Amino acid sequence: MKKIKCLGRYLSQNENGSITSIVLATLFFFIITLSAAYMLIASTRRTQLKSELLLKNMYDSQILQANSIAEELLK
Repeated sequence: MKKIKCLGRYLSQNENGSITSIVLATLFFFIITLSAAYMLIASTRRTQLKSELLLKNMYDSQILQANSIAEELLK
């Protein structure tokens, strides 16, 4: 059986395959975690943008009402 030197010790082919599967599983869970975090942040940001737009429209309408009242009082 052929042995491969890795990290200062010799590994057989069977051990090399198990290390590969552990690395792949770790990468898979890392990608899932990053994807979940991105989706959570994107959802939160979308909600923040919607509320910001709603508040802007509310304040703009109040400013327009205040301007129309001021114009009527100045006439």
